[in-house]
Amino acid sequence: MVLLPLPRGLDFWPRLSCFRVLWFFALLLGPLTDAYSQGADMVFCTDTTYCEPSVNGMPRSKAVEFSYEGVIRYPYQASSSLSNPESTTRSIADEKRFQVKVKFPIYLGESWKVAAGFQYFNEEFQFNDLDNPDFVLGDVLDERNLKSIGGRIYAAKSWRGKHYFALRAGADLNGDYGTDKQPKSDYLRVSVAPLFGIKKDPNTVYGFGLAWGYNFGRPSVYPFLVYNKTFNEHWGLETILPAKAAVRVNFSERTLLYSGFQLEGASYTIDPQRDDLDRFSSLHLQKSEIRLFANLEREIHDFLWLQAELGVRFNNRFELTNNAIINPVSIVDVQRQPAFYFRTGIFLVPPRKFLE
Repeated sequence: MVLLPLPRGLDFWPRLSCFRVLWFFALLLGPLTDAYSQGADMVFCTDTTYCEPSVNGMPRSKAVEFSYEGVIRYPYQASSSLSNPESTTRSIADEKRFQVKVKFPIYLGESWKVAAGFQYFNEEFQFNDLDNPDFVLGDVLDERNLKSIGGRIYAAKSWRGKHYFALRAGADLNGDYGTDKQPKSDYLRVSVAPLFGIKKDPNTVYGFGLAWGYNFGRPSVYPFLVYNKTFNEHWGLETILPAKAAVRVNFSERTLLYSGFQLEGASYTIDPQRDDLDRFSSLHLQKSEIRLFANLEREIHDFLWLQAELGVRFNNRFELTNNAIINPVSIVDVQRQPAFYFRTGIFLVPPRKFLE
């Protein structure tokens, strides 16, 4: 069996007992007891109860999640605005990601609910043919430890009847944090997404919202539509258009399959570490991609689940620019070829006894 290496800085995890780690994070599920017991009588969303923005057949929420992702070697074509343009086809030998997410409730009222979350994201690229001095992209990104550390706030307000309001807001520090050349404010990325929703019946929820974020690589404001529908005990549809749409297959209470597409994006502030890039006040990697995926989730012990995902990724944007927000100038523009990827992970959910 081949063991996948952990990103640098996380080598201490293998020294911890797996059982101790799982037990520690299982303790975090305790505060979710009230959240689920209070939500049990809100499923039907009648005129005399407060509306719960979920539908029958959806799984229990993820409280703690660990995941690892790898991308199979793929070619790309890059062009540069520098004096020595890159125009040859090269390949990325390895691309890997590691992610940790934690979510927990803060306030659980009759009509108001507030939760918070934390996430850590680590991404790294490895390039071939680094001996070329004009290879700007490789010099800047090769084995660079790109990190994202941030928090989230989730709030939901429900009214008697079918209507509810939800808000998600987040702030992250994105970049390599390699030197003090860049002010810390350059690493800050903020996202926000308010939503007004309607629960038509126990199997149908839809809503409309407006989002500010980096799903397209560059910061953008766009409207979005939420539509969740359960057709029967085995089939359902979950969408947040234009960012994601997936068919849900409930093989059983313990096995689920999702298949669909997802739009993902990110923006990082980077220390260029090249003399010919010193004239730029800052350097930013802006990336966005569309994924076709199939994701299998399987319960292995009540609150403990495994997931495995396979898919293909299509490039939407991948470029180095001199500005993260206002009129960015493209320094290196990359056309990545479609590539296959895999993702595996483990996550914890509230135990079933919390639902009784």
